[in-house]
Amino acid sequence: MKNKDTLYKILFDIYLVFFVLRTTIFVNNSYYNIIFGGCSIIFISFLINTYKGFKIKNKDALNVIVISGFVLLHIVLVLIYRHNITHLIKDVFRYIYLVCIFCLGIYYGKISSNNKRIFYTVLIIVLFHCIIGIFNFIFGFGVVELHGNQRLYGYFDSAGKFGTLLGFSGIFFFINYSLNKKLIYLVLMLIALTLLGFNGSLKSIVVFVGTIAFFFIVYKRKFKYLFIILFLGIIFIIVNPEIFYRVKSIFTTSYDPDKIYGTVLENSFQWRVLQWHQLINDWWHNFTFFGAGIGQETKLHGYKNAQGIPYIAHSDFVKLLIETGIIGIVFIAYLVFKLYKKLKKFVIVNNIEIFLLLFYYFLFGGILGSSLITITISLYLLYLGNLITQTNSNRVYEYH
Repeated sequence: MKNKDTLYKILFDIYLVFFVLRTTIFVNNSYYNIIFGGCSIIFISFLINTYKGFKIKNKDALNVIVISGFVLLHIVLVLIYRHNITHLIKDVFRYIYLVCIFCLGIYYGKISSNNKRIFYTVLIIVLFHCIIGIFNFIFGFGVVELHGNQRLYGYFDSAGKFGTLLGFSGIFFFINYSLNKKLIYLVLMLIALTLLGFNGSLKSIVVFVGTIAFFFIVYKRKFKYLFIILFLGIIFIIVNPEIFYRVKSIFTTSYDPDKIYGTVLENSFQWRVLQWHQLINDWWHNFTFFGAGIGQETKLHGYKNAQGIPYIAHSDFVKLLIETGIIGIVFIAYLVFKLYKKLKKFVIVNNIEIFLLLFYYFLFGGILGSSLITITISLYLLYLGNLITQTNSNRVYEYH
């Protein structure tokens, strides 16, 4: 059994190398990403069928059966509505891939007591993108004008995806600094936040600051940490003064669709509100209970670009709501809540509640934007799967 565990560890190390490649130099390579996603599914299937240390519980098996039935239902719905079956297949495999990443983190935690390997994997990926971001900023590469603002997009194909990673990086470094007080993590956090300021992703900045505010003020009820939020705000304003006016416009402009429809919008959040209003209105009148079908967000009557191509929902919550309906969103909320309970139990036992920051970051990010289509959610799920595995063992999580 020991030799077999060694073989599993070797296979995992090889997989992590390809995972690093997928999330760094091949982040924009669709062919590599498709192959890697397929290999991830094959790898997790191999582990399920060969590793005896992992047993599927009855309730987990029941969840798999329910989810499988739900997917079959949506295949039927897409065929009935004559929607795009290709989009359904694409999104189903995307969700399967995310589940595989999470399960692989769990498997690694069961096979190896060394929880540092996953940590360093995430650290290498985050540092790669931050270093590329610094290089691009200094030499003027990786910058695009978006909504009248210069946006740093680093090594990604869009500024928004880079912003999501930078917000994650800021929290990742903040957690490490809070737990072990190493100055290097504080410096790296400030670098990540500076890059986020130049990236100018208003959604990512709002989600980041909102996450910090919710955790310390609402969850922990430590109002003295308000100065941290003020400090973060000052950093963003110093780095990019335009951010102050953009944030101000969020709180001073109207979001009534009847008032702003057809007018010159003052910020991108107004556009998102209009897009959500259009999509939800169509869903409510036509696809209330079961949704329009997985992967069919662009089939509803949202906005289109100049070439007539429909925009995505720009919100994971809205996307899941209009695609899976009331029944689907309730089931998804149940799964997320169960995951949150397990995570919360673990962090309380090990006195590392600050890890909840990452959960809140993706929760808020999924409401205000699209996190499910970024590599950042893959980093988190791999990290999270490895983390909560320790809950079912006798060893206490040792933070690095």
